[in-house]
Amino acid sequence: MRRFLGGWQGFRKLGFASDDLYCSVQNSVRLGGRLGCFCILKTQGKQFALECGPIESEKKTADEYERVTHAILAGEIPQEDLDRIWHASEVFQRFEAFAEAIVSKGIEIPNATDDVNEFARLRRVELEKEAKESN
Repeated sequence: MRRFLGGWQGFRKLGFASDDLYCSVQNSVRLGGRLGCFCILKTQGKQFALECGPIESEKKTADEYERVTHAILAGEIPQEDLDRIWHASEVFQRFEAFAEAIVSKGIEIPNATDDVNEFARLRRVELEKEAKESN
């Protein structure tokens, strides 16, 4: 759940709304078909999935997600603990690559500079052109 929280915080720091973020359990190609936890961003008619790691069971993950999110909303987890989770996260350590991966999907980052969003717009046009050519 720490990896999920690190990813969630990364999306939020880029300006994405919490209503656009979801916890999902899916089979992971990277994990050889085993179950993995994903932090999913759904925005601007697109989806970006951040794999957060392997899990033991869907039910355990759902229960932990509910418990942790309720604790955060109730203010039961100190901000310094949330900051520590954020700073230890892979998303924090590789924040530029994280943002670039999102932009490469043609998603505009709310808190980005105009240059980054122009790159996202151009990438979106490129993806649309590739899709038309493959049909």
